Amino acid sequence: SQDSLTVEVEVQEDTQSVVLSCQYSKGLLETFTVKWSRLDLKPNTVHQWRGGDDLDAQNQLFSGRTSMRPDVLDSGDFSLTLKEPKLSDSGDYTCSIIDEGEETLSDIQLHVREKCPTWATFLLVLLVLLVLLGFVFHVCMIRVTEPGVVWR
Repeated sequence: SQDSLTVEVEVQEDTQSVVLSCQYSKGLLETFTVKWSRLDLKPNTVHQWRGGDDLDAQNQLFSGRTSMRPDVLDSGDFSLTLKEPKLSDSGDYTCSIIDEGEETLSDIQLHVREKCPTWATFLLVLLVLLVLLGFVFHVCMIRVTEPGVVWR
């Protein structure tokens, strides 16, 4: 529908999982389909639910990494859990419900940030230690050069 707003979600690459939210509170026909898609991919299906998971048309990039709540019918919560998000998972995700027609329930823009490399963390810690060591050395040199200070 025209009412759907794009929500931005940002996670780090080494996150265990991310939930892309999609709620529906209106009445549903007995048979309906919930489809999560990314239009920039071929095939564009990220996850599909049709009375249960229907992953025959799922893009292989998401194989084994997506799930929806088991109580979809009762809860109206069609949120998608994406395990171990990767940089390539960044993109625009659409949650749609298909019964007599197709209605977009939510648009989510997922940004997966690169995790800080280990070497960068090491360099930052080393820099902090060098600054502290320089400060301690500076304080000691001031004390040594002060008149009347006797070192024992």
